Amino acid sequence: MALNIDDLIPEHDAENKINEQVQNINHSHGQMYPKNYALSWIMANQVVQRYYGRFGVDAVPVWRDGFGWAQFNLTKATNCLQPINTGEESQRYIVFDAISVNWKKQGDGGETQVDVYNTITIQHRPPALAVEEAIEHLDLDDQEPFDHSACLHGPHAYAYTKLFEVVTDLACIAPELVAKREITIDLNSFGQVRDDVMHPLRQLKLAQPGLTRDWFELFHVPANTYVYINVFTGDLAVVESDGSVRALDYPGWNELNDEQLTDYFAQMLRVPRVSNS
Repeated sequence: MALNIDDLIPEHDAENKINEQVQNINHSHGQMYPKNYALSWIMANQVVQRYYGRFGVDAVPVWRDGFGWAQFNLTKATNCLQPINTGEESQRYIVFDAISVNWKKQGDGGETQVDVYNTITIQHRPPALAVEEAIEHLDLDDQEPFDHSACLHGPHAYAYTKLFEVVTDLACIAPELVAKREITIDLNSFGQVRDDVMHPLRQLKLAQPGLTRDWFELFHVPANTYVYINVFTGDLAVVESDGSVRALDYPGWNELNDEQLTDYFAQMLRVPRVSNS
């Protein structure tokens, strides 16, 4: 059965959601924390909400040990059957430092052309308008939707877009939260598998050694608490500040709305919920 694409589109008003998230950033981040990280999540979330279900376009935050956050890579979901121009698609990304959308492609002479477009400058124009302009600049709407029911990401598109929005909400209200999608599991500095089982997902037999994008890793620094959420199955794992590891029964995407799910993860992470009213 073909997927109903309309069922994969978020029901909320995108403009109101963007403004709400920016308001939360202004309230929570203040002068102590750079806002670029959270603003980039807003941009990436809109890409996921609009294009993951239709085209399999994902926005994966990239973390480099010893360096920090680099960018969001705009990638095609695994096993997406639609032919793509990998030379162009794989090099699209959202960078953090200037809150820009960049698009690299090979020029006629083989040189790399870089088109940089500043997107979110909340001091100069409404954030929702800035995001709309950035989304339009990516030219993702030029692609034609097709039936994704046979793709790996297709049946999970509703759950994943909902989860991505919730993680974005958490990043906006908790500047001390670190969210990853690329997780290294029990590999040493040479990329070899460690003999000893260290990573909590491997301890719980929820993942194999290697680099995986199947999970969100949420780390609340002050509480020293981790929550892992599988983006396909919804499996949950929690690592408490005392180092104890436990797996949880997942409550189900349809049982909680976005706000309730945000509260659910915030409670597990020990993220304080502060009203901005």
